[in-house]
Amino acid sequence: DRLYDTAILVNPQGEVVLKHRKINLLDWLMDPPYTPGNPDDIRAVDTPMGRIGMMICADSFKEELVGRMKVQRPDLVFIPYGWAAKQNEWPEHSFSLVQRVQKTARAVGAPVIGPNVVGRISHGPWTDYTYEGLSTAADAYGMSLAQGKWNTDDLIILEIEPGNVLK
Repeated sequence: DRLYDTAILVNPQGEVVLKHRKINLLDWLMDPPYTPGNPDDIRAVDTPMGRIGMMICADSFKEELVGRMKVQRPDLVFIPYGWAAKQNEWPEHSFSLVQRVQKTARAVGAPVIGPNVVGRISHGPWTDYTYEGLSTAADAYGMSLAQGKWNTDDLIILEIEPGNVLK
C-alpha cells in the first residue's frame, strides 16, 4: 500500500544485504508521491570489498543524513542519482552532480560512486526533462576519480582500495 524509492545491495548468493529507502523525497516532483524512508535506517555493511554504505540521490543534499552515513564509517558509499535537467542545460548540468558527489565524499570521508541514468522523463512535473548520464566518482578527499559518457550507456571500471578512507 506504499511506494518507496529503494536501492539494494545483493551479495553473490543473491541475498539482499543492504536496503536503503530514499528519505529526502522532493515529493513535489513525484506523482504518485513516495513514502519516505527512516533516517535511523542509514547504515553501512561489511562485505568482502570493504564496508559499503548506500543513500539515494537527494539524500546527499541533507547534512544530517550525510552525517549519519559518516558515523557508519564506510569504506565506500554508493549513491544512485536521477540527475535531470532540461535537455539544453546538458552537459553543463553534470558539473553540479560532480560537485555534489565530491562534497559528499569529503563530508563522509570515504569514496563515493554516483551513477546517473540516461533517458527522457515521460510524465509528471518534469515531463521532457532528461537524464544524460555523466556518472561520477570521487575519492575520500573529494577529488574526482571518473566521469562517465554523456547521453549514452556507459560502463566504468574503477579500482578503489578498501580502507583508503579518512577516519
